[in-house]
Amino acid sequence: MWELIELKNWTEPILREFLKENIFPEMTSYTQMSRVDDHTNDLEIELKCRKETWLRLMIQRDKFEALYYRAQINKRIPVYICSTPAGVKLFDLYDGIPQWEDRDGLPVSTEFENKNKIVKTVGYLNADEGVDLLVSIINQTLDSPLTVDEWM
Repeated sequence: MWELIELKNWTEPILREFLKENIFPEMTSYTQMSRVDDHTNDLEIELKCRKETWLRLMIQRDKFEALYYRAQINKRIPVYICSTPAGVKLFDLYDGIPQWEDRDGLPVSTEFENKNKIVKTVGYLNADEGVDLLVSIINQTLDSPLTVDEWM
């Protein structure tokens, strides 16, 4: 189904389906209320879908820290995977910690009815520093999904 939907209209379930079909067949979801979205044998994964393309992709500090902590506990690599109209980027969060800043006026949640605005501590990942998973797939002939080491 993911192949029929424009990237700007992807949701986390569509991104998850794409990743499971093409890259991480063993990917498993945590519960909906978990601080971390998914995992594989090697990765702890946070998913995000953006409707616009940005040069820098925002990540919330509390999500970053939860992902980082769970990765250390489970001896996995923390990764942030974000789809935008320009592609699907993977960031290894062990590569560096963003500079944090407080941003006012951000929604409490983008997934639930509560649209109140609050201050959140956020950091930014440079989009050009992420691995473009779509380009990687196009440039590879996949007889079977690649290993984590081959992607990173």
